[in-house]
Amino acid sequence: TANYACILATGKRCDGSDPTPEDLESGYYSLMPGGAKGPKGVGSGASNAANAVRLRNQLAGQEIAGGHAFTKHASEFGFKTRAEMAAHVERVMGNPTATRTLTHGRTAYWDDATQSVVIRDPSNIDGGTVFRPAAGRSYFDNSLK
Repeated sequence: TANYACILATGKRCDGSDPTPEDLESGYYSLMPGGAKGPKGVGSGASNAANAVRLRNQLAGQEIAGGHAFTKHASEFGFKTRAEMAAHVERVMGNPTATRTLTHGRTAYWDDATQSVVIRDPSNIDGGTVFRPAAGRSYFDNSLK
């Protein structure tokens, strides 16, 4: 999926090489009008905006799950893999019960169904965190700054 993001952004793989046949057959890519190859499902306007949001959330989930959040908080959710945590983060960011803008460019996302908070922090090396606060929604509403 890292190559998908690079190809989507630049038309090249992350190492600068052209997309491989495997990339093109992976389901991420399809033939576009005129025979050009491009990201599968990418159209124009609202479609591109929606795809960009989904990609942003997917990459944020992978970044957060790849950081301290997995080792520190996976057991709160019963996650066995980083991929499970990444999918949870992506889902919460894509359909939060509530959101808040925090200091230092951070954004918090609350999920009632799992009683969890995702804090997206683009300036942090691991992209933020996800956890279940002991105080629940009250923590989200009153303690985050």
